[in-house]
Amino acid sequence: MTTEQNKSPPQHTPGPWQYNPQNGLVHSLDRTLICDMCTDPDSQETAQHHANGLLVDSAPDLLEGAEAAVAGFDHLIPLLPPALLNTDGHLLSMAIEALRDAIAQAKPVQP
Repeated sequence: MTTEQNKSPPQHTPGPWQYNPQNGLVHSLDRTLICDMCTDPDSQETAQHHANGLLVDSAPDLLEGAEAAVAGFDHLIPLLPPALLNTDGHLLSMAIEALRDAIAQAKPVQP
């Protein structure tokens, strides 16, 4: 690995991802294995594993949506009247901060 490669953070496999409930695998469109949900037809946890597979499947879209929502909020916040920011805007601001936290957890920190 070169020094330049060491400086750049790892990137997640590009979406979309697809979950196959028959085998419990989540793959990217180029067939890169994302994860194995370890589904077992005899297990009582199989329904939960399928739900987890669907959630993992949607992760790239959720990340993209979160980033778009944060960018939209950042663009609109200077345009909002102060009275709105003191009421409903506060709840929106809290939701956006939760999205910022989730994005930060999903994306590696730049060196």
